[in-house]
Amino acid sequence: MSGILCVGCGISREETITGALVLEQGKPRMDQRQMTMPGMEAAGTAMPTVFAFDENGEVVLGRDALAGQQGTFGFCENFLQRPSELLEKQGDRLEQEHLDKIRRALSWQKVQDIPGLAGAEISAFRQGVTVFVNALFSHPRYAAQLAEEARGCDEIRFAVAYPDHWNRLDTAVYGLVLRGTVLGRGEYQGLPSRLLLVPESCALSAGAKKEEGQNQNTFVLRLAPNWVDAACVEDKGGKLLYTAHSARLGTQVLDRLVQNLFLEQLRQDPQEWEEYQKWGPHDQLLLECRKVRGQIGEFAAKKAFLKYGNCRPMGLSEERLKEAICQTALWDIIREDRSAEGEELDLQESWPELLRKFVVESRIAMVRQGAVIDRVILAAKDGERALVLQMLARIFGSLSPESIVCCPDPGLCICRGLGYLAASCWPQL
Repeated sequence: MSGILCVGCGISREETITGALVLEQGKPRMDQRQMTMPGMEAAGTAMPTVFAFDENGEVVLGRDALAGQQGTFGFCENFLQRPSELLEKQGDRLEQEHLDKIRRALSWQKVQDIPGLAGAEISAFRQGVTVFVNALFSHPRYAAQLAEEARGCDEIRFAVAYPDHWNRLDTAVYGLVLRGTVLGRGEYQGLPSRLLLVPESCALSAGAKKEEGQNQNTFVLRLAPNWVDAACVEDKGGKLLYTAHSARLGTQVLDRLVQNLFLEQLRQDPQEWEEYQKWGPHDQLLLECRKVRGQIGEFAAKKAFLKYGNCRPMGLSEERLKEAICQTALWDIIREDRSAEGEELDLQESWPELLRKFVVESRIAMVRQGAVIDRVILAAKDGERALVLQMLARIFGSLSPESIVCCPDPGLCICRGLGYLAASCWPQL
């Protein structure tokens, strides 16, 4: 065997990034190489997980899809949702009776008789994933990069991450969808290929591992847009076992908080408020708020500006934003969010306090299962990093400061870890 090309595919709701690692005689030929994503200029830079169709019906990816060029239609943003939530309500029997059939199926047509899998929402999910993945790995410039990396190799392994809060039905459906893409055909550019599915926490732990052969039990806290996931990854002789806990406390809650502050200021000026109401879709405002939250603390003046449509820029100071995050009841932020209905949360408490309780309860549950935690990894963007790191230092007070680390670029870290786990023969999908 001359070599194996291991490709880590970090496909998340917000961004997508991939990397390549070549094995020779079971050992990496060199450090993992980050790929240049379509529409991006630098290697190792994630592209938005979006696509559109141009006027000729061709798929347009990433920034080109966001550019709003003439003739673009069929825009599909953040397509990667939880599959089980898109299925028609069939109760627990769907998971128990049909899970094995979904896992064994080689194509979607083989499971058309299963209740719930013929619905419009799950079909749209399947189409979104298929179009995006096929367009990415068939993109001429990107495919040429992989061909160059695969020179001298006789196998390709694709490792794709999935969120920790997904259940067995979610991963089974997602795996079936991926088997219907270019990644699941068993052959890529003339070489045999394999497809692997890996939990994000395991990939994060592997990607953040500093020393080869260093065994650690890691508490991974991942702040995603709609969810927050906590997992304990036990590294025992190269075998990763994990236990995950999740809650709907994602960072999009903070985006809504920024939005509320912006709208509160905007309403004070009737002319500006009238101008704002002409612009849409308002979902785009959430993306702008996310940028502001990520920029807070990076400027000398400690202020970030939100500019939307023709409205005048409005500055949000770091002090005001932190005060709002720590003192605003969750209900006042998400009262218009239907996805929060039925949550077993005390909505009168603030986001940081609810997050603290979630982390404490997750840690207790993991310790009761016998986990001995000696490292903590926080995967979060700039906006909430400092606040959450201070919280983790208090909760895990027995650990040294060096054992509590932040992964500032979760996508890149996940991508790196996926390459390592593909190289270690993670179970094939």
